[in-house]
Amino acid sequence: MAIVAGSVPFKVKLQTLANGVATTFAVMFGDGSSNVIWRTAHKNYVVSGSGAGADGFRASVTNLDPADAADFYVAWSYED
Repeated sequence: MAIVAGSVPFKVKLQTLANGVATTFAVMFGDGSSNVIWRTAHKNYVVSGSGAGADGFRASVTNLDPADAADFYVAWSYED
């Protein structure tokens, strides 16, 4: 699960990383007034791979409000 929050409209890409290469598995949009929550369909829905090339996960957030700078927050949780 990933929870993303910000005070302005935003776009977030959730990605896996392997050997330094990002692969997007979800794209979401938030309006700045509530959190955006992405839940997996099942335990192994998204995996970052295994071995030396598996680097992890990333949330890439884009501010969609050209007039206001903002901070964004992401919380990840997963079942091992």
